[in-house]
Amino acid sequence: MALGITNFRWPNRFVRAYRKLNEQYQGALGELRNDTTLPSSRNLEKVRSRKHIRAIRVTRGIRLTFEVENGTCVLRNVGEHDKILSNP
Repeated sequence: MALGITNFRWPNRFVRAYRKLNEQYQGALGELRNDTTLPSSRNLEKVRSRKHIRAIRVTRGIRLTFEVENGTCVLRNVGEHDKILSNP
């Protein structure tokens, strides 16, 4: 699925959450960054409580939330599924 992303922005909140992940999850996130087509196995979905925020699966238990603004992917949060989707 193409979302028109041309670059990424890593706000401080996202960087802090990313640093809390273990190396395995950080590696999975790095692989995801290199995916240009976002395969369906990533389960891209809209976050119900937020209009423009989307979530994708990094691993079975880890989700990443983001929004796209004028071609820039603003990474919002990353971590355990239930915690992230309740506070995107």
